[in-house]
Amino acid sequence: MKAAPQATFHLGFDRDIAGRQFVANFIDIANKRSIVAPENVPNEMREFMESYDKLPKTTKELLNFDDDNYDLLPDDLRKLYLTYDSANDLALEYHYSHFICKEDKQEAVDKMRIAWKDFKEAFLNKLHLQEGQNLETVNVVRELPSQDYKDFNDELLDKKLFSSTDVVETAFDDGGVDLTFERQEENEETKRHGFKR
Repeated sequence: MKAAPQATFHLGFDRDIAGRQFVANFIDIANKRSIVAPENVPNEMREFMESYDKLPKTTKELLNFDDDNYDLLPDDLRKLYLTYDSANDLALEYHYSHFICKEDKQEAVDKMRIAWKDFKEAFLNKLHLQEGQNLETVNVVRELPSQDYKDFNDELLDKKLFSSTDVVETAFDDGGVDLTFERQEENEETKRHGFKR
């Protein structure tokens, strides 16, 4: 991941539990390398970043946090956020009021936008980010074998997931006896009893 930070990693593992677990572990490791992972941000922002259910992938997602979590912000950012929040409330109140003139409504909206811009710039600056920056560390694509196969080897051998017969390359022995039929019979016996005779 260090050598190719902008690469897309195509993970091709079986459909079994081990394959799913490996992919989940890989994605978890990749997320921990994110520049907004709690262990990678300044100490004063760590508690706030831990409040996200999942790590944001864009600065837009980062700024779209739960209003209840603003109290986890450092003091300077909390004050800026509360300034924005009260300006936003006032702008909404003015918007729905029939007794406020159009100019006063626009002035309230302008104050709200300025307060948001001030908060956003300070917030991103605190995390050493720029607006529009991609926060994903790597792109991961899980490649799966076709629907009828449990893994890629079976797909290459054209061995379907619920196939009950094994095809033998040599169909006849030296005496002309059909080995494919005997092998299928042998497999059925093993499957039924769990052992060969």
